[in-house]
Amino acid sequence: MERTTNAFGRIPCEMLRLLMLPSKGLMVLETLSLALRHVDYGAQREHNEVFERSFLRALSQFLIREGGVWDADVSDGWSWVYGTFSDELLRALEVVRPKVEAVRSSWNQIITKSVMQSEFSDDSHTSGTTQISSRRHSVSGRTIASMHGTGGLLSGGRSHKSHQKRSTLNAEMSNEDGVDGRQKALVSVGAAMARRLQEGIAQSKEKTKFAWSEKHGQKLGTALELVVSTATRPKELERNLFRLAQRHVELGVKPAHLKVFESCLFDLLAVNLSAAAFESAQLAWKWLWDIVERTFVQVLVNWETMQTSLTASWEVISQRADSAVKVARTFHNTLLDRVMVFRSMFKKRDEALALVFAKALQLLVDCVHDSSLIETELEKISVMHCKFDLQAWHFEIFGQILLETLQESGGQAWCDDYTEAWSMLYGMASQTFLEAIDSSRTSLCSALLQGSTKKVKEALSKAPRGERAASALQVGVGRRQLSPLLWALRDMHLEVLEILLSDILTIRADRQCFYYGVDDLWKRCPAILDALVEFAPHLLEPLLDGHMWVSRETTDGLRRVNLWVQYIYGNPEELEHVFAGPLGTLVERLPETHIEVFRHPVISETVNLKWHQFGRRRLIAVSLQQITCLVSYLVVSMSGDLSLWLRLCACALWGTITAIQLAHGCYIAVWEACTQRCTSLDFKLCRLKVPRSLCQFFVQLRLVCCLLSLLLIETMVVTCFESRSDARCLDGDHASPRVLSASVAFLQWIQMAELFKLHGKMAAVVLLGKAMMEDALRFMMGLGLWLIAVGASLHKLQDDETRPQNGFSSAYNLFAHVLGVGTDTDLTYYESSEAFDAVVRIVYLGALWVSVVPILNVLIAAMVSTYSKAESMTLGLAIKARAGFVLRMEDMLRFKRRLHFFKDAGFDMALAFSEHDRGPSGGISMMCDTLQLKEHGSFGRRVGAVLFFSGETGTDQPWPSHDIPLLVNHVNTVSEKLPSQELHRELLSELRVIRDATSRARAASASREPVAAPPVEVTLQTLAAVAEASTDQHCFLAVEGRIYDVGAYLQNHPGGSSVLTSGRGKDVSEPFRAAHSQLLRAREALAQLPVLGILSHGDAPPESTVTKVFV
Repeated sequence: MERTTNAFGRIPCEMLRLLMLPSKGLMVLETLSLALRHVDYGAQREHNEVFERSFLRALSQFLIREGGVWDADVSDGWSWVYGTFSDELLRALEVVRPKVEAVRSSWNQIITKSVMQSEFSDDSHTSGTTQISSRRHSVSGRTIASMHGTGGLLSGGRSHKSHQKRSTLNAEMSNEDGVDGRQKALVSVGAAMARRLQEGIAQSKEKTKFAWSEKHGQKLGTALELVVSTATRPKELERNLFRLAQRHVELGVKPAHLKVFESCLFDLLAVNLSAAAFESAQLAWKWLWDIVERTFVQVLVNWETMQTSLTASWEVISQRADSAVKVARTFHNTLLDRVMVFRSMFKKRDEALALVFAKALQLLVDCVHDSSLIETELEKISVMHCKFDLQAWHFEIFGQILLETLQESGGQAWCDDYTEAWSMLYGMASQTFLEAIDSSRTSLCSALLQGSTKKVKEALSKAPRGERAASALQVGVGRRQLSPLLWALRDMHLEVLEILLSDILTIRADRQCFYYGVDDLWKRCPAILDALVEFAPHLLEPLLDGHMWVSRETTDGLRRVNLWVQYIYGNPEELEHVFAGPLGTLVERLPETHIEVFRHPVISETVNLKWHQFGRRRLIAVSLQQITCLVSYLVVSMSGDLSLWLRLCACALWGTITAIQLAHGCYIAVWEACTQRCTSLDFKLCRLKVPRSLCQFFVQLRLVCCLLSLLLIETMVVTCFESRSDARCLDGDHASPRVLSASVAFLQWIQMAELFKLHGKMAAVVLLGKAMMEDALRFMMGLGLWLIAVGASLHKLQDDETRPQNGFSSAYNLFAHVLGVGTDTDLTYYESSEAFDAVVRIVYLGALWVSVVPILNVLIAAMVSTYSKAESMTLGLAIKARAGFVLRMEDMLRFKRRLHFFKDAGFDMALAFSEHDRGPSGGISMMCDTLQLKEHGSFGRRVGAVLFFSGETGTDQPWPSHDIPLLVNHVNTVSEKLPSQELHRELLSELRVIRDATSRARAASASREPVAAPPVEVTLQTLAAVAEASTDQHCFLAVEGRIYDVGAYLQNHPGGSSVLTSGRGKDVSEPFRAAHSQLLRAREALAQLPVLGILSHGDAPPESTVTKVFV
């Protein structure tokens, strides 16, 4: 719709341009090109009269709003322009429409015949063909390197620090579609064409530089489809042919080969079409082939010359100007000095902008030698310029100054061939830019570029209900598909992002079905959660709120809750590994400040689902092994109380389980290293990639315990064979070092803390204990270093007689005194010393004061802060600990096992909204009591979150006007507005507009600078109400379709103030024209006042004999 509006806005200029061409022949050629675009519109001669009336009326309204005058002479002039133009266009349309229809009809016959042949092929060929995937197409988050912002390439399983180093957030999308029947037919037709072409070229004198393959056949079918589909879009057809021809130059294709191609093409048509169909379509295909051949020949002949000229000219410029930066700097200065409008577009510093221009020039030169850069780098840069409202004349001026700068830099060595080559290259680049910019002139793209929430809502409201979610998730810019969500996040338009997310995740329903965008969200923009974690984690809860629904009805004290958790769970068929999914992203990359996200019902229930499927069973199995090892260790350590054979059996069981655990841990680590399941650890000086399992605290603890246990078992068993006494056998306290025995005893018991994960809140102790120990260790290290330094000073202050041999004795005594665990001798040790003079006392007391007051208080404060923080995050930490465990267990499962659990979850069943209503599938449904619903605020925010519309049904119908229930602000909106409310809001809006315009008028009169108010349509009833409510200082009236406040003329009006006050709140157009003999001067006086609005169409003044006014 928006593109059509923009096209209509350019119609008057296009009409005048065509009629002002120097010759009739040029106008006919241009009109033929324009007529091709009107074939798809279905334009007919009977539409001409209706279109003429609409065109003249719209043009008159525009002129009135812009301050112009629409009279009889202007109307007659534009009527003649339209009549002349439309006659030429319709004649051209009647010429080209039969040709286009003949080409398309014959091409569809060939494709249909190929499809039927493919369907009726024998079973051996059918079994080898690729079937259409039953799943919907997925959309990946590939990057647009040119789309600058604050993000990076979003991929799962990467560390948070690596993402902070990137400076680009990606918004491009690419569809991975399955191969359908038409695509197979194109490949088949292309292969048949390639075989004929290969035989024809082999018989011709001109040989190609490339070897024929199956890919050439596939590309031929696609190229023919491209030519046929763009036959009614001349500019797009010319650009596509230009790029195709450029690639064929690199393949060594000559103009003589085109004759062979033409012959093969018509042979293909003759074979696949009937005689009558071929005869009727032959002339049409000849017409289309002439267009293709003309473009190809032009490129094939001129491209090599252009390559040589561009390379030579660039060498000349580089030699004279020393570097491309100097040329770019000269070009930049000339551009900004000559055209002031470019100054407001470019915000960078001059030197930085010159470097950008230099890179752009180098890219243009590189495009000549590598045509793939046109579709990659050049189109990426063109997407960046969509935010500027660039027109064709901008590129004309830009190219003119560029050629002048290059010619000046080239000096006397510059020639006309260089100018022609650069003109051709710049024309190709400017067309690429214009194609991308023109395609971005849609309502949603404009709203995204401006960051306007109001325009985003308006753009979404125009979309059909069946495509509303898709339109909010994918927009086309040029030949690229961009994600509006990532686009808004890249530009940090978070309010726009909130509107888009809320609209997509709003559940709407009509009398036929439900409309819910959660499937489209995850299939078209799977990187959304990664992006939010990285750049806007506060929007995670609103995103998750959109994945749930709570019923208003209560049955036996329970309410139904639906959670769409399929994509949070992660489909094994779509994920490379478990931690690449949404849940893995939250576990590995979510900042600790947003740990409460794990308490959200969508996340917690997903974790519980995996926990009950396989996590709990796996933890119990691991815990049983640890308990068995602990019991065996206790039996072995009971020397003398149990028989030797029982202890030997326990020792063998202990050693066997320990060896199995150690081997399994090493196997998992090696498997993770081979499959790139690693975590990057940054040690400041270096970065290491470590298997993910080795980064887990309890895995590290288990491996260390297994190694020490095996060493202890070996020591005790060896003692049994060396010692003759049974009392010494398996006695760890005597057979092994005490440190080894103590370490094994400590590790055997501390491993049991992993059992805390079986309980929800106890699992938080695992993470909190580690954080508290790190804080305590950090402060103890600082305190110890301080006390050692003070102790060394005290040691040197003592005399030789009382100084102990160990230099750390003073530090130890001081440390014990600070911690309050020392004895009296710690003080008497210094008091008995003769050297305990005033200096020693000062040092000692100062050390105690600094240690006890600042350092220990800071430690205590940190511990208190950790405890208070832990108390508020206990449940979130517990769910995170459990989530990390279940993901590690799932990652170790085989693919078939993971897929079994995924299908067993029942995500393919539709979730019930009530006894009779079945909503979208992809989640779980459960009954919750009122106490559970109070545990998290999202339950209250999503009560009855379904907007039902009982009006017209149909996927092609837009939704009735309604407010979007924002997930972020948690606003409960009504699905439909009453007519009285609509009227009341409209009246208030008009009153506010007039009030604001009046205040601007006062400021304008004070500064003697008139300020124009925005043109707002106002009814006569509203104008009368405002005039009645206004004070005597104001006088609102309508003159010739415009509303003014003429209160400034009440005292100085020649006819007196009563003349003006008598028309207050009325349309005084006729009295105004009748009372003023010098109408132009009166209008000039009115023009100095701000226009507060315009009358609506129904209240517009009637036509007069002097002036025609269309409002």
